[in-house]
Amino acid sequence: MTLIKISSLLNTPPSSKTILFENIVFRDTFMASSLNLIDTEGISTSRDITFIFRNLTFSNIGYADGGNLMNLGHLLSTQVVIQDSTFNNLTSAGIVVGGALGQQGLRSKVKIIDSKFSDYSSNSYSFISTYSGSELEIRN
Repeated sequence: MTLIKISSLLNTPPSSKTILFENIVFRDTFMASSLNLIDTEGISTSRDITFIFRNLTFSNIGYADGGNLMNLGHLLSTQVVIQDSTFNNLTSAGIVVGGALGQQGLRSKVKIIDSKFSDYSSNSYSFISTYSGSELEIRN
């Protein structure tokens, strides 16, 4: 199950350069299953289009068996940008970046800018997992 699933650009005007998701808050929940809150897996395009997630808040979220706050398995020529976001008080919850290289050099690319991370706990899960063929940049 996924709360926000981006799987197609069919209805996006060809002139669109940016798709913006802004001021989204996920907080105060504990989940028994490995739900993806945001999922871009399945998107594959060479169009010059950038997904921006700005001012996301993930706070006081836990998974019993581990889960993904964001499953960023897209294949794009540009980056998915996570900007000015907060990740706080998380248990066995993380971000997955990656997948195999696509055609025409498409890959999973993520840039995290000016975001805050605090209070993460897990016995066996990494907060950020990257897979072969993916690119991750974290900066202020």
